[in-house]
Amino acid sequence: MLIGFIGLETSHPFSDAGNLRALCPDAEFLVTGEADRVAAFRADNATTRVTQSAESVIASAPDVVVVSVRPADVAHVVEQLAAARIPAFINKPAAASDAEVDALVEAARGAEELFLTSSVLRFAPRVGALDLDRDDVLAVSVTLSHDVGWWEDPAFSWQDADEGSGGLVPVMGVHALDVLAAVFGPGLEVEYCRVATRTHLRLTNGDVGQLAVRLPSGARALIGLVGVSSREEYAFTFHSPVGDTRLVLSSDVGEEDPLGYVGTARQIIAMARGAASPVPLHESASILRSLATASTMAREAGLGR
Repeated sequence: MLIGFIGLETSHPFSDAGNLRALCPDAEFLVTGEADRVAAFRADNATTRVTQSAESVIASAPDVVVVSVRPADVAHVVEQLAAARIPAFINKPAAASDAEVDALVEAARGAEELFLTSSVLRFAPRVGALDLDRDDVLAVSVTLSHDVGWWEDPAFSWQDADEGSGGLVPVMGVHALDVLAAVFGPGLEVEYCRVATRTHLRLTNGDVGQLAVRLPSGARALIGLVGVSSREEYAFTFHSPVGDTRLVLSSDVGEEDPLGYVGTARQIIAMARGAASPVPLHESASILRSLATASTMAREAGLGR
């Protein structure tokens, strides 16, 4: 199996490579990206072949591609992959604005089943095993904790920039909306969003935030984004008349694949073998558009302190 990597802009493709290698030891990797990132990738994957462009990766006809480029560049890559009929997993966020969502949808037109973009949390075993009477849920409380202080480093500041990944809301918020969509189905509507900077003062799009989201049932989810944290944890509490059901996703729980990285790798391999994307692209696009709407709300309200 030949697996292509187009771009290495975040830590995610490095994790993807490790999990893909563990699940498919005979896989070959072909990568293109910035020289320093490629060198780091090859340090972990010594047999990786390196090429100079997305076009040359695609010309090698890989079985599947992991795309990890900046949102503004996603549509161009997807258009080429769609033309070649090569499936791909697009690391988050695949788009951070309405214009980028539109471009992604257009680029994939006629080949939507080839493309998966999602938070890895959607594929965590605990999400799939959640025992919940969804019709009884009155409200959901969500707290996502993941430090974003490293975005102050100039090498990674594009993740906080409006013209990059858009900062806290698109990058962290996708985790909440993907899990909520996995549990309740598509059709989430953002009703409120505000962000503030409390600690990482050089960030332009905040390090804490809050969203209110209407679920398909009409119930509401209140989502807290905590980008100042010593731990990585994603906690969901589902409130019903008979009590609360709590779902906590954290690497500290000591179980296999607590955050869904391995589950995501399994989906990538399945797509390499001919399976369609497990999440319809129109559903992912709807989530991305909701996050773009939330970001606009937050910017129009102004950054709090």
